[in-house]
Amino acid sequence: MQRIVAVAVICEWRMAMVDPYAELLHRITMDSNVLGGKPIIRGTRVSVQNVLDHLAEEMNFDVMFEIFPHITMQDVRACIKYGAEVVTEAHEERLRQLATASAR
Repeated sequence: MQRIVAVAVICEWRMAMVDPYAELLHRITMDSNVLGGKPIIRGTRVSVQNVLDHLAEEMNFDVMFEIFPHITMQDVRACIKYGAEVVTEAHEERLRQLATASAR
């Protein structure tokens, strides 16, 4: 049993070394039954979009935590990272499309 636990701990440590944001991104989920499937902070009905919109408009964490008292700074960081990942993926997809179109 101790060996299994040790292996699990080592695997988690290696995953954190490979992707230090994996734990942050685990905070974001999508459920078609919640807010139409928009990405949300796990265990809430707060969408990533709401958090990012608030930051874009206010940049005031005190106000944000008054509006969304059940989220944490780690949740906010997860929303920012999720947004960055989405933009990166969209950009890479666009580059793939351009490469495919130019290869024709």
